[in-house]
Order: sequence, then structure tokens, then C-alpha cells
Amino acid sequence: MKSTTTRLFATALAIFLGIGTTSHVFAQQNTLKSYDWVSGLAASYNEDDQYRVVLIGTGAGDIHEIFYKGTLAFPTNLGDSLIGHVDGLVGLTGFYNADDQYRVALAASADGTVTEIYYHPQKGSGKSVLGRFEGVVGIAGFFARDDRYRIALVATKDGDVHELYYHPAKGRGTWAIPNGPFVRRAKFSATSWIVTAIPKVAMAR
Repeated sequence: MKSTTTRLFATALAIFLGIGTTSHVFAQQNTLKSYDWVSGLAASYNEDDQYRVVLIGTGAGDIHEIFYKGTLAFPTNLGDSLIGHVDGLVGLTGFYNADDQYRVALAASADGTVTEIYYHPQKGSGKSVLGRFEGVVGIAGFFARDDRYRIALVATKDGDVHELYYHPAKGRGTWAIPNGPFVRRAKFSATSWIVTAIPKVAMAR
């Protein structure tokens, strides 16, 4: 019994010290910024400038970007930008487009509207309505490296999960995984974008 206890203690100590592992575990908590009434939170990473990005949606509908570079102790080059506004914000996600280097925020509204805000510190920014889904309860998204489509995943109250895929040159479409047997429903639209230009975002990089 004593031998077993000794081995367990030695194993735990080795894990704690990083002995026999490829890296040490380091944890540090930092407060980047404080906001009143946060209603959405997302994160991504910019491959071109190596900034970590946090997207914050507020109850007033404002969408902020916090960008920073990380060290083992404290974040550096910390900045904050207001990148857009969406009324009735209920969901938020974001990602980085590897093909055109735009940063993307996808926002879901209480009325079911899914809005894309795309921005770049040098190229400027824009805003487009991607689609509408009844009873939105959650949203996620990513950039697909295989076909370069931007993907929005939207969950609705009826249990369905919808994929909305789009590309500025290839068009877009949607299909749903319903709450039940798998059925594919597709709708296609080549260029029917609803686009509104918004001022260039001032970001000190």
C-alpha cells in the first residue's frame, strides 16, 4: 500500500513539475477590459499580424474588438475598437479569413437576422445581412480552408441546426440538420447580398 501511495505521489509530482512531459503548465489570469451588460462573447486569432482577438457584444447592441499579443505574464499591444452595432443581439461568433485576411464577426439578432461584419485595419470594413432564421438561440462560425467558404452555424428553438455557407465570389446557400431524421434542404443565391458600407474602423496596430 505504501509503495502504491509513493508511486502515485511521485507521478503527481512529476506531472506538476513537468518531468517527462514536453511542456510546463502555466496559468495566468488577466483582465483585458470591463464592459457593462455583456450579451455575447467570441474569440479568434489573426494569422497575419499574430493578434489574439476577443469580440464582445453588449446589451445595447455594440460589438467591440479587443486585440492584443500574449506573453507568459501580461498581454501587450492591447487595444479596443468598436467595430459595429446590431440591434437585439442574442448571439456572437467570429473568425479570421485566411484567403483575404479579413476579420469577421457574425451577429444573431432577436428577430432572426444573421449579420456579418468584416473588417481589416488597412482595407476598411463592411456589413451585410446573410440570412434570417426564426427563433435563433445560438450561433457559431469558422473559415473552411478546403473550399474557402465562410460558415455560419445557427441553432433555432425547434432544435434544427442550420449551416449558412457563403463566399464573396462563389455565392451562398443554406441547409438544415433538423431535429429528427437527416434531411437536406438547400437554398442557393448567387449574389443577393444586402450590403451596407460603414466607416473604416480606426485601429492602432
